[in-house]
Amino acid sequence: MKKILLALVAVLSLALHSRAQNNVSVYGSIDTAISGKKVWVSFSGGPGSGCFFIDSTTTTSTGDYYFPNLNLGACSYGSIWVSTVGCRNQYDTLTQNDFYDSTKNNDTLWLNFRYCDTGCSKFYTSVYSFVNPFTKQITVDANTNGNKFYWNLLGGSKYNGLGTTFSVPSAGGYNVSFVSRDTLLGCHDSVPLYLYVPAYDSVFVKGQIDTPINGYPVVVSQFTSWYGWWHTETFYTNSSGQYSGWFKVLDSAGKINASILDCRSDSIVNDNPHLHYRDTVIIDFVYCPAYNPCAGFTTNFNYSVSGSLAYFSPGWSSTANSFYWSFGDGSFSTAKYPTHNYASVDSTYNVCLTAWDTVRGCGDTICKNVHIDPRAFLAGYVDLDSTSSQIDSGFCRVWLIKRDSVGSDVLLTAIDSTNLTDSGTYMFRVMPGNYLVKAALLPSSIHYSNYLPTYHTKASLWSSATNVSITTSPYTVANITLIKGTNPGGSGFIGGLVSVGANKTGDPVEKADVLLFTAAGHPVAFVKTDGGGAYSFSNLAFGSYKVRIEVIGKPSEEYLVTLTGDNPSATNGNFDVNSKDIKLKKSGTGILETTAVALGIYPNPASNNVSLNFENAADGVATVTIYDLAGKAVKTLALPAVQGNNILNVDLEGLKNGLYIIGVSTTHAQYTGRVSVSK
Repeated sequence: MKKILLALVAVLSLALHSRAQNNVSVYGSIDTAISGKKVWVSFSGGPGSGCFFIDSTTTTSTGDYYFPNLNLGACSYGSIWVSTVGCRNQYDTLTQNDFYDSTKNNDTLWLNFRYCDTGCSKFYTSVYSFVNPFTKQITVDANTNGNKFYWNLLGGSKYNGLGTTFSVPSAGGYNVSFVSRDTLLGCHDSVPLYLYVPAYDSVFVKGQIDTPINGYPVVVSQFTSWYGWWHTETFYTNSSGQYSGWFKVLDSAGKINASILDCRSDSIVNDNPHLHYRDTVIIDFVYCPAYNPCAGFTTNFNYSVSGSLAYFSPGWSSTANSFYWSFGDGSFSTAKYPTHNYASVDSTYNVCLTAWDTVRGCGDTICKNVHIDPRAFLAGYVDLDSTSSQIDSGFCRVWLIKRDSVGSDVLLTAIDSTNLTDSGTYMFRVMPGNYLVKAALLPSSIHYSNYLPTYHTKASLWSSATNVSITTSPYTVANITLIKGTNPGGSGFIGGLVSVGANKTGDPVEKADVLLFTAAGHPVAFVKTDGGGAYSFSNLAFGSYKVRIEVIGKPSEEYLVTLTGDNPSATNGNFDVNSKDIKLKKSGTGILETTAVALGIYPNPASNNVSLNFENAADGVATVTIYDLAGKAVKTLALPAVQGNNILNVDLEGLKNGLYIIGVSTTHAQYTGRVSVSK
C-alpha cells in the first residue's frame, strides 16, 4: 500500500512537468554468498534523452548489493541494467534489467542473480550477416559466450574469430556455419547460415546541369527494398555540364534519386522512375534555382514547470538569432532561454515565441498554453496502529490544517478535508507553508469507539502534533497511526457541557472533540458533543482521569476528576470555548465546580509518609485515593478535613518504588497530584 501511494504521488508530480529529479533504488543479491563481488548498474533514458550513467559497487558478505537513491535527473523513464560476472569468469556475464517509468518514482527495484547455472542452460550462440550484392561481399558476425569459436567459410576455409568479411565469385546461394564451444562446461553449438547474393541489373542514368561545370559530382541513389538500405553511386559532369552512366539496381522498377549542391550550397534532390531493367532515366538540374531564403524556417519551443517557475527553450529554428517571448501575464523577455516566475495558482497562460533570423530576414511565431500550478502534493496513509491492517475503507476523514504564526500566537485554520481512499491513503494539493494533518474515524466505522482522532505522526492533541513543512519538494508524505483508547470498563461516569462564552452559559458547541485520558496521560476514549453541547463517558473503571476539549488552535484547561465507589460519577466537567482558549466553567461563586485543583505534596520523592496540603471550602471528610500509573487504586483512606487550610499525613506502607497519582475528594472540590515513592 505504501509503495502504491508513493508511485501515485510520483506520477502526479510528473504531470506538473516538474524539473525535480527522479530517484530509484536498486537492490539485489547473488544466490551464492560472495563478498566483494563487483556489480555494475547502468541507466539509459533512450536516444536523445541525455540521461545515461554507469556506477558500480561490491557485494556484502551475504552476497547482497545496494544502489540507494540513484539520481536519474529529469528522465521519467528508461532501462535499468545490473550485471556481474558468474562462476565462469569472463565467459559468464550475468545480466538483469527492468524498465523504470514515472509510476515507480522513488521506488525500489530488486534484481537478483543466479551465480552458477549447471550444465549448458546458459550457453548461447547467435549469428548475423550482411550481403552487398553490388560488391559481392558478405559480412558475417556472431555472439556467443563460448571460449573457442570459428567460422566454416567457402572452400573449406576457416576463420578464427567472431566476425569477418569475404567475397563470393558470383550471385547465388552459399552455405557457411559458426561453431562455438565452452571447454569449461563441455558445451557445443554449430549454427548453419545460408547466404543468398541476388543478381543485380542496371539502368542508364543521364542528365545535365544548366550551367556547364566540368567534374561536378552528381550523387545517384535508390532505396533497395530487397535489403532495406540505400545504394549510392557518384557520377561527374563533363565540360558541358552533362553526366551519364550505368547505375546498378536490384528492383525491376522504382524511383531513382539524383542530387547536387546548388550555387548556394543547398542540396537539390530530383527524381525519376525507371519502369524496367536497362531503362534510361533522365534527371536534369537548375544550378541556381529561384531562391526563397525563408523556405522551411520555422520555430518551436519546449518548457518545463517546477512550482511557480517555468523554464523555456527554443527549438527547430537553428538559424534563429533573435527571440521575443510573451509569457501570457503581461511579461516579456528577449533571452534565448528565459525563466519566468508566475504569480497565480493553478492557471493556464498563452505563451508565444517569435524567433527571427536577422541575416535572412526570416521570422516565425508559435504559441502554446502553459499550465502553472505551484502547489505540491501532501499525501500519506492512515493505519489503525503500527501492526494492524488498514482502516475499513471509506470510514475515515482527514483534515488539512494551515499553521501560521501571528506574533507569539499560533493560528491554526482548517482549509480542506477528504475521505480516506480504499487503499488507506489521502492526498491534498498545498502551497508552500506549515501544516498539520488530522485523521478521525467516522461514526460508520466499526472501529469508531476504539480510536481517538490523531494528528500526524501520532498525537492526540494539536499542540503535540508534528509540523509538516512544505517547501520546494513536489510531494511530501505525512503518515498517521491512529491512537487507540483503552477502557477496562466499570460503573464510573463523567459528563459535562461545552458552550460558547466567557464564564457564562452561552450557545452550545456541537460536535466538539472531547478526549478522555487517565491521570497519567494514557488515552481512554473519545466522543463528540451532541446538539446541546453535552458529552458523556460511561462504563469507566474507578480511578483518576482528565478531560480535554480539542479545538484546533485553542489550548484547553483540563477537567481532573477521581472516580471512586463513594463518588462514581462526575457531571460538572463544563467548558467555555473562548476566542483564544478553552476554560473550565466556574460556578456563580467563582469556585470551579467540583474540579480538581493542585495538591501540595511533600516530601516528594517520599519514602514512608507524605503530607498533603490543600484548601477546603467547609468541614467534612476528605477521601484520599492513591493510584498506580495503570489507574488502579492501590490505597484508599477517609480522613477528616476542616474549612480552610488542611495538612493530611498519609502512610505509604505497602507501596513499591515508583510513580503514583494521589487524588483527594471533598464535597466541594477534588485535588490531584503526583508523588514518587523511593524507599
